[in-house]
Amino acid sequence: MVKESAVNPTPIAGTGPGGRIVERDVTAYLEAKGYGRLRITPTAKKLAVREGIDILSLQARDDSGRVTMGDIETAITERPRPITRMRQVIAQRLTQSYVSTPHFFVTVPADVTELDSFRSELKSQGMSYTITDFILKAAALALAEFPTVSSTTDGERTRWHSRIHLGLAVALEQGLVVPVIRDADKQPLRESTSVPPS
Repeated sequence: MVKESAVNPTPIAGTGPGGRIVERDVTAYLEAKGYGRLRITPTAKKLAVREGIDILSLQARDDSGRVTMGDIETAITERPRPITRMRQVIAQRLTQSYVSTPHFFVTVPADVTELDSFRSELKSQGMSYTITDFILKAAALALAEFPTVSSTTDGERTRWHSRIHLGLAVALEQGLVVPVIRDADKQPLRESTSVPPS
């Protein structure tokens, strides 16, 4: 009988009164899963018990076939973690946008030599911008110039949206966030490309 265990009992079918799991159920389950043939170092097993890692779900990553501390630590790292409410909303909105809005991708070469010189000139005046800043501003102005692109349809009617808001994916230490730049076409360059705090 296993006195200490790092085995998830959820899959075990109980044959005791009222469907309770009894010793023979545990023994049969462990035998079927090859628990007796499992090779695991004592320190790794101890860590698995403490962290609630099901050692039957692990596979040794080296040729020895022995489950080691490294395998347990990897399993701990790979465990699902809850995400914040904000990140849940971001994921929902991005998914909704992708499935409800037609996407197409165009790649064209562009000579930004003059733009790069202009950026250097602005930087010497204490105003630092990235190429992305100018792309965002250009996209906002293009949507204002071609309102058909800035519209939605329900399949029967088309609705034009007079306000132009841009979502910009930004990688932070905490992960990806998508702040919204509102009325980006009407904002001065510095305002339309500044990222609001998350």
